[in-house]
Amino acid sequence: MIDYQAETRRSAASTPDPERLTDHPMRRAGARLSLIMLVVPYCVVAVIATYPIIWQLNNGLPGRFSDQPFYIWAIDTFWMQIHAGTTPFWTDRVLYPVGANLMYATIAPFVSLLAYPFQSPILYLSIAVLVSLVGAAMGMAYLVQLLTQSTVAAAVAGLYYAFSPAVVSVISASHYYTAIAAALMPWGLAALVRFVSTGRVAPLIALSLTTWALVLTDYYITVIFLIVVVVVTVPQLAAQPARVPRVFIALCANGLLALLLITAVLPPLNTSDLPPGGLGFTSTSNTNLADFLVPSLDNPLLGATFGPWAHDHYNNDVDSYFLGWGILTLAIGGIATNRRRIVFSLSVAALICMALACGTAIRWGVRELLTESRTPFYWFAQLPTWRELDSPRRFALGVQLLVAILAGMGLATIARRVGRGSSVIAAGLLLFAVEYGRLGMPVTTMEIPAVYQMLASRPGDRTLLELPSGITESKGGFGLDMKGGVQNGPQMYWQTIHRKRRVGGYLSRIPQSTYTWFENEPIIGDLFTLTSTDGEWGVRHLDTLPDYPPDVVQRFSEVFRLGWVVLGPNPRQSLFGADVERLLGTRIVRREDVDGYVLYTLAE
Repeated sequence: MIDYQAETRRSAASTPDPERLTDHPMRRAGARLSLIMLVVPYCVVAVIATYPIIWQLNNGLPGRFSDQPFYIWAIDTFWMQIHAGTTPFWTDRVLYPVGANLMYATIAPFVSLLAYPFQSPILYLSIAVLVSLVGAAMGMAYLVQLLTQSTVAAAVAGLYYAFSPAVVSVISASHYYTAIAAALMPWGLAALVRFVSTGRVAPLIALSLTTWALVLTDYYITVIFLIVVVVVTVPQLAAQPARVPRVFIALCANGLLALLLITAVLPPLNTSDLPPGGLGFTSTSNTNLADFLVPSLDNPLLGATFGPWAHDHYNNDVDSYFLGWGILTLAIGGIATNRRRIVFSLSVAALICMALACGTAIRWGVRELLTESRTPFYWFAQLPTWRELDSPRRFALGVQLLVAILAGMGLATIARRVGRGSSVIAAGLLLFAVEYGRLGMPVTTMEIPAVYQMLASRPGDRTLLELPSGITESKGGFGLDMKGGVQNGPQMYWQTIHRKRRVGGYLSRIPQSTYTWFENEPIIGDLFTLTSTDGEWGVRHLDTLPDYPPDVVQRFSEVFRLGWVVLGPNPRQSLFGADVERLLGTRIVRREDVDGYVLYTLAE
């Protein structure tokens, strides 16, 4: 067990344990200086791993195109709501007139809050990603320094975590909030280590603040972090019951804060209203055990030879979660050579995260080992509010976190026994370069169609209806044409340009009640069915809109306060246009064809 306090029962003649010297002022100062010196090399590695984003900070975002438009929209909406004096957790600028409870969506208010000094969300997000990589490395280095007092091991462990295939592939898949949250985890664990070692209040406060930052950033990483904290803390408290009162007080304080937020700040949240992914997601959006041992295809040295062996690469989630053969061996060595309680706890937490990452179908290659109710994840997801965890693969980040810690401890053991720090760090860096090496990643640039720039210049606060668009989320959507060019993501970014309310919207989670409202609402339910893939939604199929009585059309226009309709590029655009013109008739005062888009302006 880690204990940085001197023990009176230890004889004066005994050899000093280096772990127990951490709180010595001179040793703390030296360790702090050594860690600060790591910032520059970590920055260099971050630039290499994300190249060429360093040259495109103002107009590009790292990774393949995915959810970048939503992140920009989330930041824009957060500050728009704040400046308007309203809650940032609900808005009607999308899904009008029903609106959206943003507690269902991944809006990451902690990330948005820090965007205030930046004029451009694109610039901010690009910098935030680079900073998160450096922050993750520094956090891991600090944590391993606390655990081992080996700066050599700490420096290398920082690389093993922040620039691992798991963390970097999350950025490459454009899951920025997950990457930023992952950077916070080692700092939170460092605070936990300091608390269980010293019993001081300050680390406990730091642990609480880190947990809240995670809660306000990424749900998956929060759950991973809490699992690790519980697994590590419980045995430590059992051995040190004097720490229990402070932990109890902290739990009560945080519980009261959560209750205050739920009752006074956050809109009501009913997770039972969310459509779950079900076994179809939890058995496919999961890891394959064999792939923990298969190098990333993006590895310049090993990828071409071994990468094709993987069963779960390029999943647009955690594309690779290769742990590294040598690095995993170091982690096992760290377990075998350390009999401290915390090492056992970290090992157990790693196994728990690995089991949960396998979801409801534990596979080794093509062989299924356990499925559905025989898997830990199946029962884990039965816990209240956790049934929405339908992408078990994210738990691979927890495995990587713990393997990096244990590998750092293994490396520290080697450094102590060899006594040649330069040789050990050279070997550790070589292992990193061979197993985790990566050169650059794609960059996404955000284009703005001319029709939306035109719309931005049009006065008025009426609503925009885009077809196809509809009610869309990560699992699909009502009114989304998968065969006709999907624009539901970019439309969120374009709203930050034209700033008009939208009937449609793309969020990570949308309640079933919202679907039901739009399905049953006259005209819009038919429009969204017509513009869905092949004109089908559920059991309904439409090739054209029916005729409606004038009073129904009038009510439709008033309920949605329609001011504009945009038809995006689509093989069925002319059919949609004919239906819109027949539906709205004399309400259309202007039609403009702009670079493949059609813009209708409606009378007030």
